[in-house]
Amino acid sequence: MRTVQTAHSSTRPLLQRIGVLGAAGAVAVTGFGFGADAIGLGTAPVAAAEASGTQSPSYVAIDQFQGQPTQDADCGPTSAVIAMLAEGYQPQGYDQGPRAAIETARGQTGLASGPTVEAHMVSILDAQGVPANADTDFTGALDEVRDGKSAIITGYMDALPYVYDYRAAQGVNPHIVHAVVITDYDSADGTFRILDPNTGVDARATAGQLETFQGSLSPAEQHQTVVG
Repeated sequence: MRTVQTAHSSTRPLLQRIGVLGAAGAVAVTGFGFGADAIGLGTAPVAAAEASGTQSPSYVAIDQFQGQPTQDADCGPTSAVIAMLAEGYQPQGYDQGPRAAIETARGQTGLASGPTVEAHMVSILDAQGVPANADTDFTGALDEVRDGKSAIITGYMDALPYVYDYRAAQGVNPHIVHAVVITDYDSADGTFRILDPNTGVDARATAGQLETFQGSLSPAEQHQTVVG
């Protein structure tokens, strides 16, 4: 049976919202899900991720803020972990908890700190034996999610179709680039599940809302990584 879990927090400071992408492979500190803090990497297990099909997909909106040194900049690595779980893979380190899995994924990017791009997502997934590609366009990525895969996409937080609890007073999210996972397409209502590592949000959105989110970036900055 598919499971749905969320870890929601409403009091994260704004400075913790920075991210993972950019046309040239890095986004300024206002990028998505990642800060510019130095990082102490965890030890990555050597075993490959457990093969899909040996466990049911698990829709876990993991909070990227687990106390690791690079938590401000870990929306990308966290999204990779979330996407693996959604595709029925056991991420390396996950048996030790979310932080170990995120630090393992961060180590597999080859970056000690800072923003990541789609190539780093592919590096994480390749290192764990999980099929992934960043060669399709946004429409193609949505089609693959409709067919049962997951995708990591990026855009500005203030273009998401929901407002974080910690921003309720402002009524709008910060203008920071961020990565989320889309998965679990529902053909009955035409919506996709969004698993957002920023405080662990589990939400649903239409294709149009997702297009607005990714379209908030310039064409050169728009990237997507299909997983599964």
